Amino acid sequence: MNKTSISEMMVFFADVAGSVQLYDALGDLQAHQKVVECLDHMTIIVEKFGGRVVEIIGDELMSVFTDPDSAFDAACAIQKSLAKGSKSQLGVRIGFHFGRSAETNGHPYGDTVNIAARMVSMAKSGQIITNDQTCEYFSDANKARMRYVDRVFLKGKKVPYDLHEVVWDEDGSTVLLGATDTGYNNRRSTTLSLFLTYADKQIHLTEESGELILGRGPRCGLIVSVETASRLHGTISCQNGKMVYKDQSTNGTYVRTLEGKRFADGQDTFVHHKEWVSDGCGMLGLGEPLSDDNPDLVYFRIE
Repeated sequence: MNKTSISEMMVFFADVAGSVQLYDALGDLQAHQKVVECLDHMTIIVEKFGGRVVEIIGDELMSVFTDPDSAFDAACAIQKSLAKGSKSQLGVRIGFHFGRSAETNGHPYGDTVNIAARMVSMAKSGQIITNDQTCEYFSDANKARMRYVDRVFLKGKKVPYDLHEVVWDEDGSTVLLGATDTGYNNRRSTTLSLFLTYADKQIHLTEESGELILGRGPRCGLIVSVETASRLHGTISCQNGKMVYKDQSTNGTYVRTLEGKRFADGQDTFVHHKEWVSDGCGMLGLGEPLSDDNPDLVYFRIE
């Protein structure tokens, strides 16, 4: 009989990096043995810090912790032990997320697991990656060892996640995507605003607003009353300091950014079933070419 429960937990993924190159260099038998030794080594450390290994699939270990700080300490211990004298040519990338998760027969599933899997996928070899929501549960001492990385949108999420890496080796820690601030409490707080203007309407979007639908249908957040527009023509959002427009229409979208330093500024571009990104200001024509006397253009500007 299946036993299901729901509880708060830290879902912890550790993925062996460099195994492909190792198989090429050593051959299948020797390389496989080194990968197994690495996974066994991580299992011992996870259990030492109170975690429970759920499963090992290929080169990846999945485990759970009830205490976030114990997971933090286990991740640091794994990276430190591998950095001390390992000659196996293997590294490990680690990602975790804390939240409520359903669990059936000891195997967690759901949103918390999915987010944790995304965290490890964004880490490099030798890194430990998590997010703002998880950092809230760490002790003050561990919060001080976090470095801000970047703000990202995860698939299916309407609000962005602020990524942080654990500084487990202050002399040689790596930095993902150009991180600059050290310490969770010193994380970047820049706010991006996107202003859309159509006829007598103005809409203000931020990175927390999610996607806005443009088109002539009644479900759209910005209804553009022009025959060339599809009922659901496209979506627009703020992501990582830029405006992101995704065309989903029949007739496509004409876009233009005002003249600046970039090669394509001031030129008209046709976007059809593609994504278009801008960090400036300009205009969109839904299904029709741009012209100065067109009253149905959507104007945008980033601040």
